[in-house]
Amino acid sequence: MRPLPALTPETEEFWTGGEHDELRIPRCADCGDWLHPSQTVCPGCGTANLVSTAVGKGGVVVGLSVNHQPWGNGFDLPYVVAIVELDDAPAVRLTTNLVNVDVADAHVGLAVHAIFEHVDDVWLPMFEPSGQPDQPGHVELPATDVRAPASTERFEHRSALTGIGMSEVGRRLLRPAASLAVEAALAAVLLLAYLSACGAP
Repeated sequence: MRPLPALTPETEEFWTGGEHDELRIPRCADCGDWLHPSQTVCPGCGTANLVSTAVGKGGVVVGLSVNHQPWGNGFDLPYVVAIVELDDAPAVRLTTNLVNVDVADAHVGLAVHAIFEHVDDVWLPMFEPSGQPDQPGHVELPATDVRAPASTERFEHRSALTGIGMSEVGRRLLRPAASLAVEAALAAVLLLAYLSACGAP
């Protein structure tokens, strides 16, 4: 079974909209910007007046990767991880799975639409070919003129890893992100103190 996302107040509408066959994205009620990933404040105008809104399910593949490695249960190999730009919200790009398509036919510019896989209490949005004509030209090529660095000095040349810590890892821990960050920081501090006590440089 694939790992399932945690349902938080900011993300619940996104993960459960498929129950009503709707792809729901937060939208700023003041300036109209679509926001994804889900946020609590609009970065464009600064308001917190965000409303989860159904958006059209059509889109276009702007990036993809075909995975042949088994990374746990719930995935039949090979499978396609794709980045889909929504037709009705071009600023929104979703990382998703491309399904119901031969991996050899998956390509950038492929017109797709959202479908939903119901697992437990979530409806996972995925995309399949819509049958509409391809939409090439959505991906800008990287600039070929690379500016020379202003200096040969790099901060990483003067950096050192002096401690490391890890918190619980999982999608449904029912713990706020801040508590996980504090747990990792405390583990790093304790490790540093232990190494200092042992005389490590």
